Order: sequence, then C-alpha cells, then structure tokens
Amino acid sequence: MKTVEVEFIKGHMGGNEIILLNGHQIPDGQERDKSAVALTPPSVRGHQAGLLYNDEKGIRVKVVSVTGLDFISMCGGLTQVLGKALEQGNFADIYEITTQETTTDVTLFTDAGPIYLTLNIEDGQVVKTETEMNSFLQESYQKGVRSTEVAGVPAYKVGGALCSELDDIKDRFPSVDFGELGTEAYSVFEKIQNDFVERFFPESGTKGKTQGKTFAIYDRHPEKSGDIRVIFPHDVSTGHIEPSCGTGTSVVGITMCERGQISGDGELRLIAESGGDTHHLGGPEKTTLQMKMKKGRVESISFNHSLVELLAQGTLWL
Repeated sequence: MKTVEVEFIKGHMGGNEIILLNGHQIPDGQERDKSAVALTPPSVRGHQAGLLYNDEKGIRVKVVSVTGLDFISMCGGLTQVLGKALEQGNFADIYEITTQETTTDVTLFTDAGPIYLTLNIEDGQVVKTETEMNSFLQESYQKGVRSTEVAGVPAYKVGGALCSELDDIKDRFPSVDFGELGTEAYSVFEKIQNDFVERFFPESGTKGKTQGKTFAIYDRHPEKSGDIRVIFPHDVSTGHIEPSCGTGTSVVGITMCERGQISGDGELRLIAESGGDTHHLGGPEKTTLQMKMKKGRVESISFNHSLVELLAQGTLWL
C-alpha cells in the first residue's frame, strides 16, 4: 500500500487514548489497515482510532479498536476526545463546527446509530462534552441483555459486552488479592472473559478479535466521592486495559439497573470513580452517567468524563 499523509489529533479520556484521523485523506478500502498502523508501535499508539468524515447533518465516524485491529460500532471515549478536539481551529474548520456559542450540538453518525454531543464552551474552550448514548443503549438491548454465569462468576451480557461485579469475582476466587491489580488478578479477569467469548462468540476465538472484548468490572465500595469504582480489562492477553471507558461505564449502569442495584423511575445519576492507572480499581476522576428509568428498564443514557485532554496534533505517514 502507498504511504499517505493524514492529519491527526490524539487525546485521552481518563487514560482511554484516542486517535482522531482525517478520514478524507485515507484511500477507500484502506481504512482499517491505516488505522491499525496508527494504533500500534512505533506510531503514536492508542486504544481506538476514529476516522472522521463530513456529513451534511454532522460528522460520520468509523472506529477501529486496538484489540483485533478491526471495526467496532461505538466508542464513548472517542466522543469525549472529539468534543475537545473540535475547539482546535483546523478540526473545527474541517468539520464545520463553531465554538463561539456557549453550547454547540454535534451529531456523530456511528455504526451503532446517531450519537448526540453537547459541547459546553467557555472562551472558545470546550470544558465539558455530554454524550447521549441512546443508540448504543438500543443496540445493546437488540443484541440482548441477560444474566449469565462465566467461569463460575455471576455476570451480565449487555449486547456484546460482559459486566461483572468485583464482589462476585472475589467470592469465586477468595485467595486472590484484588486490592492492587497484578498478574494474578488479571489472570482471573482473562479467564472470565475467555469463558464469555468462548460461550457467546465462539467464531471469534479467545484472542485478537473484537467480539466480546468489552469487559467492565465495577465495585460498589467507592474510595472517594463516587457511587462505584470501575476498570475495563478489555483484552488482558494483549495489554488492552482501560482505566476509563464511556461505553463500558454505560454497560455498568445498564447492568446495575437490570440487577435492581439502581431503582426508581425518572432521572438517575451514577458517578463512577475511574481514570488514573490500571493497577487499581477506580481512580481520581469521575465518569458521570445520567439515566432515565421506567419500570426497571433504562430508557435513555448519557455521560461525561471529568478529565479530557489533547496530547498531540500533527501529520502521520500511514
């Protein structure tokens, strides 16, 4: 393949590293391969890459994950980094976004469906992005939300994702120290996920594919000012572990509602301690879910994260 010049911005949401690429500069049919080059050493590296395109009603995106180096339907962290990136002159100009108003609404067209962003702006800077995740919510329910058991641990399948509560994992593996996450703890997480993939996505195998590779773990014993702590060992075998994840936190919210751990109709808020490093469950930052419940079912969901930063900007040769 011929090498091409591609404009990029790299940022992170609580340690979830995202590479945004100008999709117009990548030849048709080479989107996945060029994204894979950007995601892996010796390039800028990241957890997900988003190829961005102009759309008459917003921005269109194709998302590639470092796990499997293939397309995924949605990435919550990408939406948060995109919101921040749109305060940059050239990206705002390319995708025809203005940051002159106090709020700007952006429609992001993903493979999961339209995702609606609200950018909160002060002095031309995006200080918060609210991501409405209803298309991801609907996709999850369409694929199926159900209780299950994997590797002897009670868990939930939420669409193509796996969600487990740490207390249930501790009950099944009482001799393992989950206080500071090390080799033994991550071996347990890998065992649980491998069983999940083998049972629900046998065509994917246990390594190197995206199916079943969203894994969310939560703990209802917060250490700071949140309601829960979270971590996301999406693929331990390749080192793809995220301290913060928008889709993963949404999966946790859906799971807790389905389990009756969050109850009541109307507007509900769940704050997850997240970010920081991958050696501990939870972190110094906050991922805030806003959910609307009706009769025990999530009807709408949105989120924002407390720390979103841009890390690099320039041109990649891919």
